[in-house]
Amino acid sequence: RETIEETSAYGQVTEDHMGYIRLASFDMNTAQQFREALTQMEEAGVEGLVIDLRANIGGIVDQSVEIADMLMDEGIVVYQEDGHGERVYYRTEDGRTPLDYVILVNGATASASEVLVAGVQDNEEGVILGTQTYGKGIMQKTWGLKNGDGIEITFAQYYSPSGKVIHGVGITPDVVVELEESDVEGNYIVNDRQLEEAVKLLKDRARE
Repeated sequence: RETIEETSAYGQVTEDHMGYIRLASFDMNTAQQFREALTQMEEAGVEGLVIDLRANIGGIVDQSVEIADMLMDEGIVVYQEDGHGERVYYRTEDGRTPLDYVILVNGATASASEVLVAGVQDNEEGVILGTQTYGKGIMQKTWGLKNGDGIEITFAQYYSPSGKVIHGVGITPDVVVELEESDVEGNYIVNDRQLEEAVKLLKDRARE
């Protein structure tokens, strides 16, 4: 037997000479995989970068914060607050990628994905494009009971750097672009107008 490492971040250079990185989830090695893909895009000299967080339901928050550190200069990504008002801040340092980027989101962008999006949006580091995110911004723990049952307790909540509630609300994109029914067949996007709009936006910004 051998250990199989799941790929949760993968990238490619498009025909438009744009970078595209898909983040499927936030697992143990996602930040490292993202770093490798980002380095590839930077070395290729792409005009801009699209980061796809659509249908990413989250995972390990520390991984999303580590990725935020590659996309943001010094700032707050999010903070958590418990029932006593005690706060824990997640921060980044200077040294973000020089690439201009757009993050794609939709109604299935949740949890750790929204942590990343909240930091980028409130710090005005990149453009968020797509539709309203899911709205999962709480921290929970589960304890097992002697009879085999369990109890799950919510003990803290995430907030954007400016104090906006994420849970039950979601994050509104900077640029709202809906997919039409005809754009989707089953679970597949056959006409990705969101990606097309992101590429157009990056090209327009590159000309400015």
